[in-house]
Amino acid sequence: MKEVIEYILAGLIIASFIPLYITINVNMYNPPPKRMDPNIMVLYSNVIEEVLNELITSNNFTPEIIDIASIVRERVGSDVYKDYGYHVRIVSWGVVNITLYSDHVSVYTRDLGNLTVLIIRNDLSSESYYLETPSKTYYRNALYRYDIYTDTSTIIAVAAVLETGITKYIGYYIADGIHRIYLLNLGNRLYIVNNIGENGNIATRYYANHYIVDTYLYYYTRRNMSVYRHLYYVHSIDTWIYDMCCCSSSNPPNHYLRFLEKEVIPVIYTDIDYYGIYDGTITINGVEYEKFYVAAFGYERNYTEYYERRDLYWGYCSCSEACSDQCPYWVRTDQRFDGDRVFMDELTAPLYNAVLMILRDENGELYAVLFYRHEIEFGDTIPVNWKVETLVYMIRVGMIDYEVTLTIWRRAG
Repeated sequence: MKEVIEYILAGLIIASFIPLYITINVNMYNPPPKRMDPNIMVLYSNVIEEVLNELITSNNFTPEIIDIASIVRERVGSDVYKDYGYHVRIVSWGVVNITLYSDHVSVYTRDLGNLTVLIIRNDLSSESYYLETPSKTYYRNALYRYDIYTDTSTIIAVAAVLETGITKYIGYYIADGIHRIYLLNLGNRLYIVNNIGENGNIATRYYANHYIVDTYLYYYTRRNMSVYRHLYYVHSIDTWIYDMCCCSSSNPPNHYLRFLEKEVIPVIYTDIDYYGIYDGTITINGVEYEKFYVAAFGYERNYTEYYERRDLYWGYCSCSEACSDQCPYWVRTDQRFDGDRVFMDELTAPLYNAVLMILRDENGELYAVLFYRHEIEFGDTIPVNWKVETLVYMIRVGMIDYEVTLTIWRRAG
């Protein structure tokens, strides 16, 4: 009996050590994961904002070519990146989607605001719409829909900018069949680059000692979208007026004193057209691109023009008509050509308010360049079943606001 009791007591003593063993084994040999250093989150977020703003300032916001992830890795440093992985998603959160129906375009947004919409058709005519209130509100999904009723069969591109007063968001629709090409700053010169392997060569024409392609640059101003393609200016440098006195009395001046005026005016007529100018090819990361720098070609014509007053019937003005204020019209009577010149002004970065560029080559093929992106992602793949930290915040890149989702994790527990 005594031996039985001793065995029971020994068993109880051994059992009492089991919880202690488990505690030591779990807590001491499997410590909880280390918490993320908040300084790492701050470092990554500051570097990401810095890099994105540098890219948009140089008009290199081109994730299809520029390896944004590698730039961020370099800026945070190899020691930090070795220990902490990261992933970034940025989205211009306020504009959700642009959908074309048979008789209208719908822009879906997550916020209320003033919506400016650019519609481009296949003949490259364009329309700008300004909408202050949505057509429909989806309360359950917290969405707003803005509708523009128009024929959609010829639409090739749509750009929408939502402005809430403190934020600006952007969204795009580009039709199938429109070739995608990219903006790139090479040696501080602004280029359009075309992936030859994907799109083939852009067909050019010869003009003013250059091979060119027609270019349409669309830009946003508050409540409106406009296009730079063809501009026409008339500029008067100075005016000389020759006076012929008539109806004067013996004691001038008096209210009967009048003049028949003739004017001699040097005038400059200027036509400006926007072109992409072929400048050879370049290989980037093993891919061959042809490159075009964007410039405004100006053709300037100088004249000296001669004008005279005319009466109500567009005839010569007599002294009696001049005295009775019956000579209200100016008529150009002669024009002398004084020479012409062709000049070129290249576009330079930054182009913050540019939203879209369309090129049309000699074969009628269309190419689209986006200055902003609605959404991009870069960085490492987010691990599964691993402790991660996520930071969500807003930044402005150029003129557009983006929601940033930054995910960071320790590579080792």
